[in-house]
Amino acid sequence: MIPQNCITQIDTPGVIMTNKICSGILIGASTLYACSAYAAGNSPQIENTDSGPLQIIISLSDQTVEVFRGDKIIATSNVSTGKQGHTTPMGVFSILEKKRKHRSNIYRNAPMPYMQRLTWSGIALHESRSVPAYPASHGCVRLPGAFAKTLFSMTSRGAHVVIAPRKIAPVSIEHANLFSPLNTPSAYYLTEEDLSGGPLADSILASALLVPGTASAIDRQIDKLVAIPVGKRKPLRILITRRNQRDLIRDAQLLLNELGYKAGEIDGLVGPATIRAIRKFREAEKNISKSGLITRKLITLLYKKAKKGAVPTGQLFVRLGFKPVFSAPVVIKNPEIPLGTHLLTVNAFDASTQSSTWLSLKLEDRIYPKTRARLGLVDNTPEITAQTTIASLDRIELSPKTRNRISRLLSPGSSLAISDKGISRETGLGTDFVVITNPLPVPKSS
Repeated sequence: MIPQNCITQIDTPGVIMTNKICSGILIGASTLYACSAYAAGNSPQIENTDSGPLQIIISLSDQTVEVFRGDKIIATSNVSTGKQGHTTPMGVFSILEKKRKHRSNIYRNAPMPYMQRLTWSGIALHESRSVPAYPASHGCVRLPGAFAKTLFSMTSRGAHVVIAPRKIAPVSIEHANLFSPLNTPSAYYLTEEDLSGGPLADSILASALLVPGTASAIDRQIDKLVAIPVGKRKPLRILITRRNQRDLIRDAQLLLNELGYKAGEIDGLVGPATIRAIRKFREAEKNISKSGLITRKLITLLYKKAKKGAVPTGQLFVRLGFKPVFSAPVVIKNPEIPLGTHLLTVNAFDASTQSSTWLSLKLEDRIYPKTRARLGLVDNTPEITAQTTIASLDRIELSPKTRNRISRLLSPGSSLAISDKGISRETGLGTDFVVITNPLPVPKSS
């Protein structure tokens, strides 16, 4: 439990943190200091390292927040989260907006000083005069006054906030599927092999724009982003998840168009042109079932007829500065097994040597039976906690071109989120990828 009569406040951000007595906070380096040091009049100097990304991790069961710089705790405080009926959502969030003075447009214009927004649906971190040691808010995360002000000065828009049922901490990780910076003067140009249509070729959604020997529209956009100096470029946000029905509809539309069936605009929506194209395709293919509209059997046959190889099982999405950059299909091996929910973040970054190190957070997440059935997960699949981050990374295959694009855009603090559940409803205009998680069931006592 955090002593209520202790505080450490940053006097000079990024340099030295000097300890003072107040209420609600205790800030340290890799260890937390007891109140006796303050009572004795000592003010130990604590290095506030600038090394590594800033991550804020909130534990609902402990009602605490821990601020990490890299893998080191640099600040901690008590908090008060959502009470029953207004539970604070769990998962991976980013700071979308910051306001020193803010008032609630939901709860009677209530003051919310030092507000740091996590969702556009109303969840935020903010100062409160009432921060009991139990959940008491309407969903936001209440912070003690002094800590709210200090945290506000430490963060920037886009910083990750993780809300978990219990305490978790980032750990170092190495894996061949994690990205390193790549310095190249121009975009990755296409070859005939890139256009061969294999399962790891580029997104078929972009392939309609590609011409052999030229850069795609996506790569021209990436060229413009890469021209921004690394130090001024915003961190890249990457999500790897499973493909959803709209992805399959887009696939069907593009492939039907390629095969001459005129399915209309590639928008992921089943309109009259798409329906007519499917009916004509089915009439031409005598052995295909007429039941359903866009089924996996239909998609598999379209891939076969268009010589595109196996149907991708996953999708990778990339955002920069809260805006989409590109997406591409990926292969998830053994797709009947969950990947789990993970957040991986670039820790150390050296563009000159084209090297980076990564940190990993493994999040507790439960997939409910209906979702498991929709995703095609086997009934006897162990809960997601059994899936380690390394094991999940082992099962993901990216095309060389997708890897090249990401490596060229990589910058300090970039992150990769992995989830089975697709893009959440909280992900939209003006957000990074928001990953919502569910706690695992509490084991029954015998």
